[in-house]
This record gives sequence, structure tokens and C-alpha cells, in this order.
Amino acid sequence: MPDSWKLQGEHAVDVRRDDEGVLHVRAETESDLYRGLGFCHAHDRSVQLLLARILGSGRACELLRDDDETLELDRFFRRLNFAREAQAEAQRCSAETAGCLQAYSDGVNDELAGRAPWELRLLGYRPEPWTAADTILIIRLAGYVGLAQSQGDMEHALVEMVQAGVPRSHLEELFPAALDGLDEELLRRTIAPTRIVPEYLSWTSGLVRATASNNWVIGPE
Repeated sequence: MPDSWKLQGEHAVDVRRDDEGVLHVRAETESDLYRGLGFCHAHDRSVQLLLARILGSGRACELLRDDDETLELDRFFRRLNFAREAQAEAQRCSAETAGCLQAYSDGVNDELAGRAPWELRLLGYRPEPWTAADTILIIRLAGYVGLAQSQGDMEHALVEMVQAGVPRSHLEELFPAALDGLDEELLRRTIAPTRIVPEYLSWTSGLVRATASNNWVIGPE
């Protein structure tokens, strides 16, 4: 597998992977930078991108597996209406934003054209070209899932704080105007299958932290 690639956008775009496995994009314009970024995402996470698009569009029954469970999943995402709203939002974008979205899509398609993921090929799926609306769909989906996960984590953390004996005054500072009717005695009896804060960490040194699976940096040079 090569560890460097050259793409052609407005100018040449250089993509390389360093010895630590980190991908680097060098470009002369912002548009070309987004093209390189799309290529990198499709290269390392093509299955994730395509599955997220399929699920977020409510097309899993059509493209992956036709059964009652998958149908319920499709109905859920169709009710959220992410795909149609993403199409409408793509049409409202400014010319500058639309250009960046198109450049990102071009980068994704540069990679998918030569290397569609074998996991999906086994299912007989051949991906349609990536579009600006697909990128907006993924942003909406990630925001929705991230919000739901964060809300669940915070509720879980609140239970653990009560069980750890964190004073009510401290809880009210962390969750202002959100604790009316809180039944602390009930929370003390609640049993969760997993813990957010491991038992071996003390509450004075361990805090719940937000994390992410990807970090991207634009170098000033």
C-alpha cells in the first residue's frame, strides 16, 4: 500500500502518511485542502462513511438487509428526515461553502472510484458518488448521536456522583436549574451495568472527559 498520494484539484494536492500512521495533506488552496481531507476520510473510514450515509438516509433495507429489525431502523431515520433536510441545506449554502463541500466530495470520490470497500461489495452494494448533501447528512447524524450519547453519559455521571456522596451544593453547581424533583435516595439504589468513572479513580482526581475518535490539524505553514 502506498504511503503517499498525489491528487489533482485546482493545484496538485500531496497526501502522505508518516511513520506514526498520521495522514498529512499539503495544498495551496482551501478547496484543495478539503479535497485532500475527503480523500483521507474515504481511505481510512470508507465503510463508516458509507454505512452512516445508508443508515442516515433510511436505506438499510434497500441496500443491506431486508428484515423487520432493519425496517424499524429505516423508519426511525426516515422520521428524523435527515436526508431530505440535508438536500435542502446543501442548496442554501453560499458559493464558498458549496465549493468546499464539492471539493471534499471530489476527494471522497477520488478514493471510492478506485477502492470501494470489500465489506460492502460482498453485499452487492456499489456506492453512488458522494455529494455535498451526504456530507451535511453525516454532520447531522454525528451531531444527533453525539448529543444523545453526551446526554446519556451526563445522566449516568449524575447517578455515580450521587452514589459517591458528592454534596448537593456541588451537584447544583454542575447541573444548575436541572435538579428539581431529583430523588437522590432512588439514585443511590440504582445499579448501572457499567461505570463512566472507574472504581480505582478517586472523585478528587478523576473527571468525566469528552473524547473523539479523530483529530485533524491545519498547519500554519
